[in-house]
Amino acid sequence: ELFQLLKKNLTEEGVLTMQCCSAYDEDLLNIIKDILPRFFPGPDFKEVMIPSFCEPWVFASVNGNN
Repeated sequence: ELFQLLKKNLTEEGVLTMQCCSAYDEDLLNIIKDILPRFFPGPDFKEVMIPSFCEPWVFASVNGNN
């Protein structure tokens, strides 16, 4: 339901960026990588080291024009 609302309200010029999970949480990351493209084609996933967590986290971005 959340992704349906986001897709409905994201304008053509808009960008959605979301913090997904720890890069070590492979189960959750695989779920997100399965679900997100159903609503937004071509999501871009980036791994970023978060010093305060002492581990890399994954972020996803999509454009509203997809």
